[in-house]
Amino acid sequence: MFLPNVAIQYFDLGRTPPLHLGEVGTARDIATLDTPTILSHSVTLAGALSQDEGTYFHHGQQLHIRRSQLSYTTDTGNAYLSILTSTSQAVDWQNLHTEFTTIEQQWFNSTIKTPTGTTP
Repeated sequence: MFLPNVAIQYFDLGRTPPLHLGEVGTARDIATLDTPTILSHSVTLAGALSQDEGTYFHHGQQLHIRRSQLSYTTDTGNAYLSILTSTSQAVDWQNLHTEFTTIEQQWFNSTIKTPTGTTP
């Protein structure tokens, strides 16, 4: 049995320009999993946000994964990479998709603000 889950990671990259995620090849994260199928890949916000979705097998179960990566600079001048990963059994994905995207939007809204104080 696989329990649906969401994991959020934050990496402080120090005083460096933020990563341009379009140059990183973020879909490779899914491509390295067991029997992967990449369903979608997008890079938006001038390379600051990537979203990858796919399926793979783990211990005989087909799982569905969505990984969003956000690269940004904080008020301190440090660049950060934040990664939100949602995973469930593939058969349960449609039932959980709205909940996962709501969590993802809340993460996005609380992680980055534009100079006017609104999320992009």
